[in-house]
Amino acid sequence: MSNLANVDFYYGAVLSHLLTSNKEHNPSLIEDSDERRVFNIMTDKHSYMLRLHKSEEKRDVKGDAISWTFTLPYKAVQGLQSNYKKDIRNVIALVLVDAKKLSDSRIIYFTDTHLEAKGVFKESAKSLGMTVRKYSNKNDYLLFIDKKIENAMPVKQNLNLNY
Repeated sequence: MSNLANVDFYYGAVLSHLLTSNKEHNPSLIEDSDERRVFNIMTDKHSYMLRLHKSEEKRDVKGDAISWTFTLPYKAVQGLQSNYKKDIRNVIALVLVDAKKLSDSRIIYFTDTHLEAKGVFKESAKSLGMTVRKYSNKNDYLLFIDKKIENAMPVKQNLNLNY
């Protein structure tokens, strides 16, 4: 019998959360990619490409906040660009792992709106570093577009497959 990697448990949680929280859209999950953790999701209205990532790089930040970083490799950026040109909606599910207490781990979702703001759809885009921050007195997570907080975009913990 083969062993399961810890990361597979996180990604299973993402798929379970996404599919059970969107029952009104009747999503179908199709794993037709050569890449692991990339899934095609179809509803009666749209096609989506779901990419699963995780970040265990949690760090405390001044101002009572926590920050996570992760990188989209160049190959992933190319895939996102290709989907965008084909009118396939991109979704990135990021698992923010809390290694001390796994039950405190969270899932957040990035859509094409976030990716466009980060410059993913520009022809010159290479690999892309992303930073997410959560302030203790706020509900939403913030995706930093640059180093200025006023340019940060809110990121939700739920995704409606009707965007």
